[in-house]
Amino acid sequence: MRDTNYSPISFRMACAFVCGILFFLSGCSAQHRDDFPWEQDYQTAIQESQKSGKPLFIMMTADWCGPCKKLERDTLSDPKVRDFMKAFVSVKAYEDEKVEKKYGYNGYPTLVIADKKGEKVYKFSGYMPPGPFIKEISNAYKELGLKLPK
Repeated sequence: MRDTNYSPISFRMACAFVCGILFFLSGCSAQHRDDFPWEQDYQTAIQESQKSGKPLFIMMTADWCGPCKKLERDTLSDPKVRDFMKAFVSVKAYEDEKVEKKYGYNGYPTLVIADKKGEKVYKFSGYMPPGPFIKEISNAYKELGLKLPK
């Protein structure tokens, strides 16, 4: 007969190990999500755009929007997407009726590229993975006369 009694020390060590791995993995998945350079609000973003000369990237979104969260988690965290996004001052407009009226709202997420004066240059909407997202952003680069990142 096999003895199935485990010592309390080995059980605690196993639990600590599993908890440590889970803690580490949870930090890895959140690493890029939390550090995207969002401005705090639309007005601040306009001011920063005018000051820096960078165009605006506006994401019309809502707290409850699943595709918006997926876009942030899966697409905006991608290193290649991040390279393209360095050219913009970025802001999330949470169910902001003034922003939606100004740029036109096509459901969440609606994504707008605007010049430093806040004039719409390019618009697209919906969740998309990194490749198609980069294609859309590249189109906006062309409209703005910006050089594509390498």
